[in-house]
Amino acid sequence: MTLQATLLAAALALVPAFARADDMHSKKLTDAEVLQKLHHINQEEIKVGNLAQQKGASTVATDFASTLVRDHTRADQDVTALASKMNVDLNAMAKMHDEHHAEHQAKKEVKENKMDQLQQMSGKDFDRAFAQMMVNGHRHAIELVKDARGTVQSVELKSLLDKLLPTLQSHEDTANDILNKAGNTASTR
Repeated sequence: MTLQATLLAAALALVPAFARADDMHSKKLTDAEVLQKLHHINQEEIKVGNLAQQKGASTVATDFASTLVRDHTRADQDVTALASKMNVDLNAMAKMHDEHHAEHQAKKEVKENKMDQLQQMSGKDFDRAFAQMMVNGHRHAIELVKDARGTVQSVELKSLLDKLLPTLQSHEDTANDILNKAGNTASTR
């Protein structure tokens, strides 16, 4: 097995830690926790999108990466504005994780490892791993939003979640399309 194939298999097997809704099924998230998770997801999507704009092999992948950066930047501006209005510290989640250092460190290492793996890839392998990461990440973000819509207290936050959902679904659909094309076509590079 080649190095790229090994890296691709590892990347495809990993579910993005940044988008995982850690305990969302075991407990109801507060409005503040929902905003913190959304902020974290947006920041990570922007980071991966910037990388994919540089390394994507196909125009479809780089155009999608540009869309991700644009849409998640806008979404994060909305999240940040609402958090400010609600007096929510968006970095409190990171501070809370620091209290559980071992767990936080393990998640951080998984996230960094995935980014390192993605940075090592090129061509069609990069596009495929990037698309798979986006499918997984957006699937988890959609689950978070859907679950939170039924439990949040703030009418404004519910409205924001309703606004975010179609965009997240569109991103997942586009990532699925890229993944299908990358898996079903001859190598381009």
